[in-house]
Amino acid sequence: MQYSTTGGVGAVIYYVYLNGREIYTGSSPPTTMTLEQGENNVTVVAVDSLGVRSVAEFTSYSSLQYLPFLIVLILVIAIVVAVILRRGR
Repeated sequence: MQYSTTGGVGAVIYYVYLNGREIYTGSSPPTTMTLEQGENNVTVVAVDSLGVRSVAEFTSYSSLQYLPFLIVLILVIAIVVAVILRRGR
């Protein structure tokens, strides 16, 4: 997700909210944020030195990546099967 501001007078202060909770305040946009699993509502408020506000809202969906868990599960099953077959001989 990317955002930028253009225009404004003087320094710009950014306020970033994740699911209604302020997670960042500063003079440059944050480069990373940790999303929670599920729907994430991100609001970015930019305020210039005259107090003029610009607001952008985003919705992002985040889910677990199951592939690493699946690989580990397959390896565990393969090891268990190999041990059982070896003991049967």
